[in-house]
Amino acid sequence: MIQTADYIVIGGYLIFLVALGRIFSRLNRNTSDYIRGGGRSSWWMTGMSVLMTGITAVTFTGGSGNVFVGAIAGLIIPLAHTLAFFIAGFGVAAWLRQTRAYTVGDIARWRFGPEVEQFNVYLGLALQPLYSGIALWALGVFISSILGISIEVSILGLGAIVVFYSVTGGKWAVMATDFLQGTLALAIVLTLAVVCLIEVGGPLALLERFHDPALQEAYSLLKEPGQFPADRFTWDWVLMSFIVSLVMQLNLGMAHKFLSAKDGKEANKSALSAGLLKIGIMPFLVIPPLVGRVLYHDEVMALPMDQPETGVYAYVASQLLPSGLMGVVCIAVLAATMSSLDTGLNNTAGIVVRNLLPPLFRLLGKEMPEDKRRVTWAKVVTALLGFLVVGIALYLANQTALQIFDAFLVVGSVVGLPFSIVWLAALFIRRLPRWSFFVCGGIAMLPNVYDLVQSRFFEASWNYSERCAWVLALGVAAIAVACLFERARSRDYQYRVDRFFENMRTPIDFEKEIGGENDKQQLAIMGKVTLVAALCLTLLLIVPNDAAGRLAIAAVVGIVGAVGAFMLRASSGEKEEADRREENPDVLERLDPEAATKLWIEQGRPVEEGDRPRQPIGSQGPRTP
Repeated sequence: MIQTADYIVIGGYLIFLVALGRIFSRLNRNTSDYIRGGGRSSWWMTGMSVLMTGITAVTFTGGSGNVFVGAIAGLIIPLAHTLAFFIAGFGVAAWLRQTRAYTVGDIARWRFGPEVEQFNVYLGLALQPLYSGIALWALGVFISSILGISIEVSILGLGAIVVFYSVTGGKWAVMATDFLQGTLALAIVLTLAVVCLIEVGGPLALLERFHDPALQEAYSLLKEPGQFPADRFTWDWVLMSFIVSLVMQLNLGMAHKFLSAKDGKEANKSALSAGLLKIGIMPFLVIPPLVGRVLYHDEVMALPMDQPETGVYAYVASQLLPSGLMGVVCIAVLAATMSSLDTGLNNTAGIVVRNLLPPLFRLLGKEMPEDKRRVTWAKVVTALLGFLVVGIALYLANQTALQIFDAFLVVGSVVGLPFSIVWLAALFIRRLPRWSFFVCGGIAMLPNVYDLVQSRFFEASWNYSERCAWVLALGVAAIAVACLFERARSRDYQYRVDRFFENMRTPIDFEKEIGGENDKQQLAIMGKVTLVAALCLTLLLIVPNDAAGRLAIAAVVGIVGAVGAFMLRASSGEKEEADRREENPDVLERLDPEAATKLWIEQGRPVEEGDRPRQPIGSQGPRTP
């Protein structure tokens, strides 16, 4: 299990994160920086952040546990997320960024009206702590199985760290740590998968183990009703899980993932990069629980846990990795959950400061304070939300009605799915009336209300698939009927919706609308930080291990170091390209005609009539809704 070197690695990592958060906190000059990184993030930083917010401790606990017991159909959910990333990368991500919003609350107000904005503000305040509490609960389960401490102690300790880091961070720090944590997580996941394959004799030897008739039956793709609780992993469960996951990832409510990107093109590239990383890492995440099934089945099932299969990833890692790298596995799980937790806290705090407090101040007849003070308020709100998340996680740790894997599905289908259907329709359909958000969302929730009543008073209920099917059917039908009332829309509402869609389809002119590009600075800072992390990991080579163990450590160091070196090289390339643009008016002319003309004059080049500055496409800028 975990050793002294692993404790040192974990402690050093947490200290490193705090220091990194302090470095990037200096960039938080206003609420735009604190909430969305000022809308200046490069595609690679946004993309890694998008990927990491979709990976939590559930990936290493509930997800691995499903693979261990043969429920490989559970992989349909990450596959749906991957497809959603690719769809977003071919245009939807650009639309979401081009709303020019700071928060999802802004989008709700511009698309439907202030009443929908306020509804989503309060709904987010209710749901986001619940989602984060579930994630922290799952992380507590994983860490407690490794450290041998109670789940409650794990939750309290990790919660305190997450709250402190989130408060001192801001969006820049969140994205920067997401990138570093993602790099470390990818490195250890790849290394552990390779070590597992070597232990079992290679990929072909692993496949040969599953020729056993008993294992073939256990790993059938689709399960029979009643084989798993709530009829999970049957064909209808797989179908509904895929559709629900796709709907909940592709809608206006998910815009917060891309609002920090520089422009629409960068947002598209970030979504595509997240999709490629997701589909690339999935096979490596599956290998350890499969090896655990064939090598350590009895030992895993004997773990002192209510759901011992959820500890398979940690157990396999503890058996096969050298001293020191088990701490890096803990870092990977910490990274995954902390990425989603701090992002959720940051987004919710931004919504409170930008969308909740201004209407309250207007109601009281007072003016909002200056922008710098709002940043302080955002930090206070983040701290309060963090304490609430810890409380929810402690509550979940002391109940047995839900399993880790089911918790996300139940919450999402009961509350999130009905309104996600409307958000998806609102992304493409202009004809939706102003009242459609509440009416269509309310109709879609009726199956959930009915199921709640019959389960509470008649001891009967639908399973996940049945409930989601009814929600989807009623939601789509309600939207179709609502579109028939297009002519009932007021002129003011129709004008606002037209402006919203015009903005969403208008490319962002970064220099005119935002300015202050710092791509080179992002590459340079993150390159240096990643290299420092790699250098720190090299110290593990002095820990007593055999040759194979040191080779595994060297692999992790090599992956992390290669990423850092590449980024530093890219940052110098960015500088050379920037210098070349500044010195060459023919190149600059395509980017900024006015600057090119000035440079021509400075260089003594004659400026003909046809060389006068041309108006760049989209230079008129979007109209603010």
